[in-house]
Amino acid sequence: MDFENKPYLLPIFFAGMWLFMSAVFSLTSGWWSLARRFRAAEIPSGQRITSQVKQMGMVPENRVTHMVLSRFGLYLYASFLFRFMHPALLIPWSCVRGPRRINTLWWSTYEYELDSTSNIRVTKSAHEAIERLRS
Repeated sequence: MDFENKPYLLPIFFAGMWLFMSAVFSLTSGWWSLARRFRAAEIPSGQRITSQVKQMGMVPENRVTHMVLSRFGLYLYASFLFRFMHPALLIPWSCVRGPRRINTLWWSTYEYELDSTSNIRVTKSAHEAIERLRS
């Protein structure tokens, strides 16, 4: 591409790549598969937990996915810049299985299975909040 003579192509190319990568992450993480069944219509009331999701499916995350722990289930939503092909999800607690503790070097994360479709790995503090609500 000739970005030197057509500088307006650079932001278009960047935006296209951003959307493409967002779509790839949605498909490889299992988010899109979960959205076919658990797309949320509205945000439920509950405890809001931000920046505590470490991995969704096989996609590592850092401050991308956030949660609301409600009596109806686990509400997941993506940060503004990552919402393309990441609609909000409300997964009933009956479809959230686990946790499985995973030790990595000197810290632990906790992995929950989401409807036999994908997994979500969260920090210890998020895990403790989830377990307080579920018990």
